Amino acid sequence: MSELKLAVYGYGTNAGKAFFEALNDSDINCTDVCPLAYGAGEYDAVNIMDRNFGIVSPDVFDFESANVFISFSDDNDSRKLVKEAQEAGCLVIDAGCEDPKPENIFLDGSTTSLDQMLADRYVVPMNSAATMLALLLKPLDSHFGLEHAEVTLMESVSGLGADGAGELARETIALLNMRPVEPRLFANQMAFNIHTALGDEDDLGITTHEHEVQKQLELALGSKTASRIMLNCVLVPVFYGHTAVISFTAKQDLTLAEVKELLADCVFIENADGEEITPASHGTNEDNIFISRVHGASGLNRTYSFMAVMDNARRGLAMNVLAIVKKYAEEY
Repeated sequence: MSELKLAVYGYGTNAGKAFFEALNDSDINCTDVCPLAYGAGEYDAVNIMDRNFGIVSPDVFDFESANVFISFSDDNDSRKLVKEAQEAGCLVIDAGCEDPKPENIFLDGSTTSLDQMLADRYVVPMNSAATMLALLLKPLDSHFGLEHAEVTLMESVSGLGADGAGELARETIALLNMRPVEPRLFANQMAFNIHTALGDEDDLGITTHEHEVQKQLELALGSKTASRIMLNCVLVPVFYGHTAVISFTAKQDLTLAEVKELLADCVFIENADGEEITPASHGTNEDNIFISRVHGASGLNRTYSFMAVMDNARRGLAMNVLAIVKKYAEEY
């Protein structure tokens, strides 16, 4: 293909930084990056992949000079830039889209065809929460059949971007210094606390966030399998890394050894059984999802449980974006 030229909006977000770290670690040849930010001065620059790139205001940027536009932001300006990039013929990777159409959502490692999305020049990487659960549950369903699964997903505040991590840090410092906390970003105190409802609840008590994750899981697992998953999403006072507790019942009898063997052989999954996995130790700067505590239930030959930890910025989102860029670089 011709030289890969990236224009990136939201390059300073957690996912944006994780993407460039992953890009630097990959074999993709990319020498032309244009970071976009409103209010950028003539001499403003940012260090990306150990190189300084001049920051350009989107007001003066010519999208026809790029062939790939990536947005890591969900603000109103990003919606306008997505449209401008599409009109200029760029491949748009819209990591900030809040309500994507099913036909535009891509998961790295899935059977989802990327070819049509690239032909349409618009791709939305699957969100980090759904990515984690899809990569863990899909192989279990494919090999054993999922009769039922219960998932508690403990999401870090970095899923809300730099503002989430900044607010947790501010509240933590205040409380450790015996000062009262007035929440600014969250409805209630976040430090030393757990938020059990992410969004409004419907008549069944399912939150808007859980609906979003469930909707994307349907694409990876199919609607029948996804409907058998009881999902609980909570926000925990952890800066980086998502943690999941997954219990499942298979449609057939199976042994603990069979479960461990399958999970150990899965793409993007690393078996750390025997280790204590935590978001701090296994949830930052990692390409794989780590699993541990794989165990059965006494007297139940089809029910098993395990823990999982994932770097939500890098594995959950940035690696999906990288897979899209790599495919484009190889074939277009």
